[in-house]
Amino acid sequence: MSVKFDPFSSIKLSLVSNAEEKSTSFEVQVVLLNSPRVPIEKHTILVNKFGNAGELLEATAQKVDLEINNCILVEIYSKKIYKIFEKNDAVDSIGANDTLVLYELPGGGGDDVCELVIHARQEKQSSSTLSYGNYRRSELLGIPFPTFVSRKISGKALFDVVKSEYTKRLGTSLEDKWRLCRTTDKFNVSDCKEDVSPDDETLLDLGARHYVVAEFDEEFEVPEVVLNMFAERSYSGSRGAPRSGSIDLIKCFQMFTETDKLSPQDTWYCSRCQEHREAYKKMELWSMPPVLVLQLKRFTYTTYSRDRLDTSVAFPIEGLDLRPLVLGPDKEHAIYDLSSVSKHMGGLGGGHYVAYARSSENGKWYYYNDSSVSESSPEEVANDQVGAYVLFYVQRHRRPASWA
Repeated sequence: MSVKFDPFSSIKLSLVSNAEEKSTSFEVQVVLLNSPRVPIEKHTILVNKFGNAGELLEATAQKVDLEINNCILVEIYSKKIYKIFEKNDAVDSIGANDTLVLYELPGGGGDDVCELVIHARQEKQSSSTLSYGNYRRSELLGIPFPTFVSRKISGKALFDVVKSEYTKRLGTSLEDKWRLCRTTDKFNVSDCKEDVSPDDETLLDLGARHYVVAEFDEEFEVPEVVLNMFAERSYSGSRGAPRSGSIDLIKCFQMFTETDKLSPQDTWYCSRCQEHREAYKKMELWSMPPVLVLQLKRFTYTTYSRDRLDTSVAFPIEGLDLRPLVLGPDKEHAIYDLSSVSKHMGGLGGGHYVAYARSSENGKWYYYNDSSVSESSPEEVANDQVGAYVLFYVQRHRRPASWA
């Protein structure tokens, strides 16, 4: 154990706990082997803000009780697998609007196995207001399904695999009004033209990953469950930022003094072992200053994003009692009264600062906005909880006599 004293002129108070501050949440859709017969569920997964996709994959698999080796984590975009995450991919590179899907895969991966991604599409006739009239286009349906097949496989066997996969997932056999085409280019799935013959016994070499498309005829009635497997998320906002709520200032102090486990990137050098070790850190207050400056940490950062927290903080005008948190002999003077508040309005891209301050001459509160000054009330100051950014407290035994 190492105890170190550090002087301070202000205290930065987080609006979330140490664990929450280091964490971020993701919404992950889970597609089981028998989906969509089993409803596709969306789960909120909490992981380390600076963690990797492997941790996100493991946390999701554990939540739905799946074997991690039988799962992959992907990003779906425009009904295609846009990215298959590697374990070391950083989670803070995942965007707020990215659609994440965890697929359960059948066992049997290996060097001689191909990861086959199965899509569905249907040719439709569309009308156009342009002079050339009607035209035909192909439209992807639902979401893709990955599975495993042998790299060396005939066209007939490949056709049967796709037919079996849809039969298993839909609970009903497909009719014959469809054809199969294949490609190695995931970006060419919508337009791939290389047909697979259901009677071809020639062996194909598919490689490590291959994409096939089951294209249904226009008159084929595609099951509704295929069309609406899940709705891709469409929302704006900051991923990972804590939701707006309310918190008491004393709770912020309690989170400030809670024990925090250091991350592997912040290991502590032990002079006894002469090695860097994972350790625990705890901040405690020994003595307090005459004027206490508190900065509320309303801004949070990752490598790729920055957010402003609109959390409401309830702070007292009179009688901030910190005596239970002070360890030194002078704790009886750790009772504070508010003297001023700096308030920030706006976001990270721009904003404006105003202030409330209590006069030492007459004890009244005033509102300061650039060159404009107007009288305010204690209730107005106390109710402005979202904008409060920096709080200035003075020890009660040092407060001006005009404050009564």
